[in-house]
This record gives sequence, structure tokens and C-alpha cells, in this order.
Amino acid sequence: MLDLPHLHEVQRIVAALAELGENVSRTRPALYGAAGFGARLRSVEAHGELILVDLPRLYFGA
Repeated sequence: MLDLPHLHEVQRIVAALAELGENVSRTRPALYGAAGFGARLRSVEAHGELILVDLPRLYFGA
């Protein structure tokens, strides 16, 4: 199951890209997972800060 440590890793990568001069101002991380997502990630998604893609969403859409 994916949870906040996975999001923090993606955020670290985005920050590294910003340090290299990439424009990340419109970046919205997406996490893909077959095993599900923790409640804390679902909360972040509810605030529009993240896109979570599980198998039904991947195969059948939003």
C-alpha cells in the first residue's frame, strides 16, 4: 500500500528538478498503485494536491 513516504519521495524529486532550473510551478504529482492507498494520501488527493491512480481508474477512467 502506498502512503505518505511515497509522496515525499516524489516531492523530493520535483524539488530537485526545481533546483536544476526546471519550471515545476504547475506540477501535480501522480501515484499509481495496485495495492491501494493509505488514508493520508486520500486526504491529500481530496485537497487537489495529488492524483491517485488505482487499477479501476487506470483501466476504466475516473
